Amino acid sequence: MFTRIAVLAAFAGVLFGAPAYAETSCKSGERPTLGGCRSGTAALGATVTPPAPVQAPPAPKAPPKPDVSLRPDPSALEARSRALLVEEIARLEKLVQGLPRKARDRAMIVRRLGDDYSDLVRIEEREYVTKDAEAERLRKQVEADDRPRVTREPEPPSPPRRPIRL
Repeated sequence: MFTRIAVLAAFAGVLFGAPAYAETSCKSGERPTLGGCRSGTAALGATVTPPAPVQAPPAPKAPPKPDVSLRPDPSALEARSRALLVEEIARLEKLVQGLPRKARDRAMIVRRLGDDYSDLVRIEEREYVTKDAEAERLRKQVEADDRPRVTREPEPPSPPRRPIRL
């Protein structure tokens, strides 16, 4: 409360030509200022609260683990079947052929066409790897199988067909 009065008195002294330090009394060798004496000691009757210690900023938190439910489901990628991709690619190729080279939308359509081709390649690679793994599993199963193989005898050839005459 006293510091507010001292500040107001100093401000009033500045306005009316009185010296600003008339209302404050500092020790010898110190200069009065609006916030107290320059050496850090306060004017008589004023209390100075020590500055709060500077705390180090908190350590950055590790980013939260991604929510698995937000990831695209692998079966959802398969939902965009090969047939739909082939149809869309055919439509986009036809659209690109009809557009002039300087058309504004041509770049966007070509980009979509490239994305569709890459999706198609990714689906085909996934199917290839899946089928290759299945074939390897079956090959190992056949090699490990100890039972004798039963083979069928070839069927006799059927008689040739005669043309029907009317």
